[in-house]
Amino acid sequence: MSFFVGLGNKADVDFSEFMAYAGKKEAGAIRARTWEDFLDSALALGHMPPLRSENIVMVTNGGGSGLLASDEFERRGIPLRELKDISPELSSGIKAYYKSLNKAVVSEFQGGAECDDAIKKLRDAGIPAYPTPERAVTALVALREYAKIKEEFRAK
Repeated sequence: MSFFVGLGNKADVDFSEFMAYAGKKEAGAIRARTWEDFLDSALALGHMPPLRSENIVMVTNGGGSGLLASDEFERRGIPLRELKDISPELSSGIKAYYKSLNKAVVSEFQGGAECDDAIKKLRDAGIPAYPTPERAVTALVALREYAKIKEEFRAK
């Protein structure tokens, strides 16, 4: 199954745009509201498997980033849960755990040249990485939407 991320062309939604979006959703499209959302979603969709559940682990390089990401997940309708409730074994080694997951992993680092280098290294390794929590959340939401689309098509 392929994916398509569609861009809206205006902020206000009229009936014709709603109908066009409904048609895209029926066809399995994911809507991106900005060019940045489009690129961030495409990066994640191109490298990671669909997000089959809402058990999300968000790794950041600072507490503020984590709070911003948590707020963005809430706005997007995917509240984060306590890590101990999702995966108690994660504390034994996050790097080894990432490799064993065979699940979607998205990283976020903000803070200057050092973080920019880390993002580049992660992307070179096939792990989507982003400079803001909101962009990382956009990518994860796209992975979840894609999984839901696949589930709906299987059910038909």
